[in-house]
Amino acid sequence: MIYENEQIHIINKFLNLLNEAVIWPLMISSRGDSLKVRKQDSDSRVTPITKDDAYVIFTPTDISSTSGMNELNNQIDLISASPFWNPLVNFLFVVTDRITESPENITENILNGLWTQNKVLNSLISIPFYRNSSSENDTKTVNIAEVETYTWISRQSKKNCMEFSGILKVDKCSKETRFCNITRLKMIASKIPSNFEGCPLKFISPLRNREILEKENGEIEVIYSEPEMHFIQLAFNKLNFTIKYLPPLTLFPDYVENVVAATLTLVTGDSDIALGYMAIGDEMSKYADYSMCYYFFYYRWYVPCGRMFSRATTLARVFSLSVWLSFAISLILVALVLRFRAHLYSLQKLTEPCIYRSIVSCFISLWAVVLGVSVVEMPSNTGIRMFFLLFVWYSFTINTIFQTFFTSCIVSPGKEPRIRNFEELLESSIELGYEHHVQHSLQSSPDPKIKKIIERHIVCSDRHYCFGRVDITSDFAYLQNQISAQWYTTQYKSSRICELEDGGFMFMYATHFVKNSIYVKVFNKVFYKLFESGIITKIINDYFMEVILGRKVNVWYLKIRNETLVDTFEKESQEYFVNFSLNHMQSPFYLLLLGYALSFVTFLFEKYYIKFYKRK
Repeated sequence: MIYENEQIHIINKFLNLLNEAVIWPLMISSRGDSLKVRKQDSDSRVTPITKDDAYVIFTPTDISSTSGMNELNNQIDLISASPFWNPLVNFLFVVTDRITESPENITENILNGLWTQNKVLNSLISIPFYRNSSSENDTKTVNIAEVETYTWISRQSKKNCMEFSGILKVDKCSKETRFCNITRLKMIASKIPSNFEGCPLKFISPLRNREILEKENGEIEVIYSEPEMHFIQLAFNKLNFTIKYLPPLTLFPDYVENVVAATLTLVTGDSDIALGYMAIGDEMSKYADYSMCYYFFYYRWYVPCGRMFSRATTLARVFSLSVWLSFAISLILVALVLRFRAHLYSLQKLTEPCIYRSIVSCFISLWAVVLGVSVVEMPSNTGIRMFFLLFVWYSFTINTIFQTFFTSCIVSPGKEPRIRNFEELLESSIELGYEHHVQHSLQSSPDPKIKKIIERHIVCSDRHYCFGRVDITSDFAYLQNQISAQWYTTQYKSSRICELEDGGFMFMYATHFVKNSIYVKVFNKVFYKLFESGIITKIINDYFMEVILGRKVNVWYLKIRNETLVDTFEKESQEYFVNFSLNHMQSPFYLLLLGYALSFVTFLFEKYYIKFYKRK
């Protein structure tokens, strides 16, 4: 950009004073300068670019002419193409030309173009204006230098929001009076009203729970039954906006495609605001601005809980295999010892019952002791009798322990070990699944463990089927939000799905706006009040409680696949599994008492028979 000598002097003087005042580095650019930003490698994390905090722009020579105005527009285009461009900060335009005509036309052209083309809100323009003045006593005309500062004001209409209404003089400095009138500087911040007087905002949403209505005048109204729409409607009512519903988007099976389609309308300027499970992220922030995060979805891994051991295998689980082997070996060894000792006594011409002279008979007698019944005949020799008595005590001890454990296993068989943490999940061989939109969040993670998950995963979108695999077949792990898990366990009355404490992540949802939109701060003020008062939390909790209890239909929870995971018998055997209690054991105890009573009666009958009939 070419400046006159006087203009260069003004600029240099201003920059020197500014540098001495703030003691801070300044970035100065002019026409022809180019700015290059180093590209990051694909695997490295991109460092956020710090936006500019304010702008001071000196107008080119002959700003009152068409060529000078075009030169200024080119200068603005150059600045706005920079990655540091920030139209939301304060702009000060300094006109360095000598303006002899009225400055209103120049000011209006510059400020109107800045707002309509570049959406610069807080802009001031300072124009040196030379006014001719002469006193009553002196006929000589004197040029008095004045610096007038202007800004612009907005208006709201039924067709548009924030229209350019005109310019406003907020400051006037005169060398003659040596003071500045700054009483109206507070009006600079009044461009954004608290009441938008019903002006329309174009709205789009990728939400699936919707009902499309057509009014009598041909306008389309879309009714969304989602919690986000409840409190965005509160914000619209508070700010007095009118929602202008755009034609609803074509819904794709992949929700990410719906979000991309909604974001594209923001990029092209077809819509002003979009919301509907649109998560905050680095990729999204490149194309749209977002409000404060007003609610979160916590995603966790859900794995099969430990299944109850089968009661049919209770006998094998009372003792470990090594205990069973040692018991069998001891039984065989005792039988061999009894047979060997009985054979020695027979060689010594000592009498011993013939039952102990055969290895098979010895084993049968020992098995009778193990079962707790009487043997056919006791050993006659003291050595064998003592050894036999030791085995009886050993069998009694084993029987007592066995019956204790056996009864415990019958009452409560226990559960199989389950996956406890994310490390065990990675080491397991079960299949992993999640919905397609989760894939985009996982791909941006540098964690090598997440890459293993991506390599092993399958896409699973039907929450009935996916949770059912975790619940029934126990060969599947599912990554899903906690609300969906509560919904499944409530609807199916299942307690066989366990949540891992680690390995999950969180989605943060917000309302998205056109890039560099002035409405972000406006809506944030309302959102903060709603959030701090607990209204947003109550709306979300009440809505999802209705969904969990089955009182409200939500398309996210509709059944997509009609597939039976296991046969009916197996499913019922798992669902109706109950733990034994004393109530279940009443019948066996009654039968036991009946057996004792019959045994006692038989004993009395035998005593009576022996006492009276044997003597005869």
